[in-house]
Amino acid sequence: FPYAAQASNVAAFLCLTAAITALTAPNAIVNAMAATVGQGPAQALTLAVYNSVGNVGGLLGPWAVGWLVQRTGSYSASMQALGLCLLVATAITSYTKRWGLF
Repeated sequence: FPYAAQASNVAAFLCLTAAITALTAPNAIVNAMAATVGQGPAQALTLAVYNSVGNVGGLLGPWAVGWLVQRTGSYSASMQALGLCLLVATAITSYTKRWGLF
């Protein structure tokens, strides 16, 4: 992104658009997985827990980014931490293939 931003605003915008698309595209699949983990009455609990974890991430994520920026003075550490979270999410998702849901 920094190289694209130096080149032009249009390149930076396209870079951010591609990143957001790549990050949000799998949401439909993950939502379907959450719905298939529990069956019957347990499905309501499964979806509630899934949404609760997402809401905790929505609360703590911005706080953690702000804390890291304040401690380090730049966004580098916070962006690295977010990238690490994506890697952990990928590892967890690949582990769930063993469950045989799909």
